[in-house]
Amino acid sequence: MENSNLESRIQDTFLKLAKKIPLEEIDVSKICANLKITRQAFYYHYKNIFDLIFSIYIDKRLTATNLASLKEIVHDLIIFLYKDEMFNKEVADSNVKDALKEYCFSYLFQSFSLYLNKFNDIEVAKKRKIAKYLSNAVSEEVLELFVDNNYDQKRIEDEILLYLDDKIIEQIVFNFKKV
Repeated sequence: MENSNLESRIQDTFLKLAKKIPLEEIDVSKICANLKITRQAFYYHYKNIFDLIFSIYIDKRLTATNLASLKEIVHDLIIFLYKDEMFNKEVADSNVKDALKEYCFSYLFQSFSLYLNKFNDIEVAKKRKIAKYLSNAVSEEVLELFVDNNYDQKRIEDEILLYLDDKIIEQIVFNFKKV
């Protein structure tokens, strides 16, 4: 059996189980029993459930582009979260929430790194620090607002963009140049 085919089947089985039972109750044994595969077959492809969930997010990949504005970067992430809202909220409220957080961070880090390329007069290492800082802050806040039922897509985007605009980023870059 082809590896990517089994990986897809494991992912599909996990997603089917997630529609029926809480994520906290899904374990490797349940997935293997449903697929009639050995635990070794599962562990050949994934280290654990976290790794499996992260791979599901990677397969749904958001694409960072160097032409994206800050608003587009935030908007695309929020649209991604709401595209499969129920599943993403369940992940965000579970013991594997770090898989979603890591995925959001990864997308934002790539996007902010590309965005910061327009600042030619700052060292790459400093751009990476800024991108890391922004990615941590924005992914944390977006996910916190996402699981809060008082927020919808527009309100999350508006709130994030209160402290994430071109002038603020220019000031951060300016401050980093002095260090």
